[in-house]
Amino acid sequence: MGMSDFILFQVPPVVNYTDAQVWPSFDAGDSDILTQQ
Repeated sequence: MGMSDFILFQVPPVVNYTDAQVWPSFDAGDSDILTQQ
């Protein structure tokens, strides 16, 4: 997590945008797995 924070801080907001798109996707997947279990 620390590494990700460092990269996000060093890299422009462009990466933040990609991260924002990946975040919800992961959240939805996690929710699905939790519901299945």
